[in-house]
Amino acid sequence: MNKIKSKIIVIILILLIILSITLLFNKQSQVEAYPEYNRNRFVTIEQGSLDFLDYRIVYDKKTKVEYMITDYDNRLLGVTITPLYNQDGSLLIYKEKIK
Repeated sequence: MNKIKSKIIVIILILLIILSITLLFNKQSQVEAYPEYNRNRFVTIEQGSLDFLDYRIVYDKKTKVEYMITDYDNRLLGVTITPLYNQDGSLLIYKEKIK
């Protein structure tokens, strides 16, 4: 009876490992697709980094709305895109500088 229980536990652990690896590769492929979208849709205004994350301030070519994009060192934590706002609560719109 103990041999059957231990075999079941081993099978469950193997299935969990396979599931974890599958999810890991799926998440990485989503993150790797992001830079291509960034090049086509957003223009970088500023970029920098803090201890554990990189950030970029970008604007959307179509709407001119500014966003902050954060990218954690551990890519499994993901990428966030947050719109920026003026003090009055309206969206921050990019204004091109006159040369």
